Amino acid sequence: MVKKLKGEFCEYQSAEVSFDKNSDDLRKNQRKRLQPGKVSPPLSVPDHIPKPPYVKSRLSPAIARGPQIHDEQGMECMRASGRLAAQVLEYAGTLIKHGQMWNVLNFDGGKMQNEADSELIQ
Repeated sequence: MVKKLKGEFCEYQSAEVSFDKNSDDLRKNQRKRLQPGKVSPPLSVPDHIPKPPYVKSRLSPAIARGPQIHDEQGMECMRASGRLAAQVLEYAGTLIKHGQMWNVLNFDGGKMQNEADSELIQ
């Protein structure tokens, strides 16, 4: 079922999707359940990369409440960040192999991000 929603600032469509753990695919054994894998040790972050304050606390940062208003420069930075994220995700998808550990992808994606940092930070 698709519902059309209207907000004060945007209009979009929302689809209701049902995730049933007893779906026909699972009952017919056409699909295997996801199994836990090995957790890699944490990677170190080079000293030249600034770390957010929550790194040492091991607590998640607070989620912002309410709207965030950005000027034109802030919106352009958000667009550039989104474009970079899409490029990194697309690139990472070319590296994926069955059973590969995530930290290999994280390293390569981080390398690509570091190369693009000069465009985002001016």
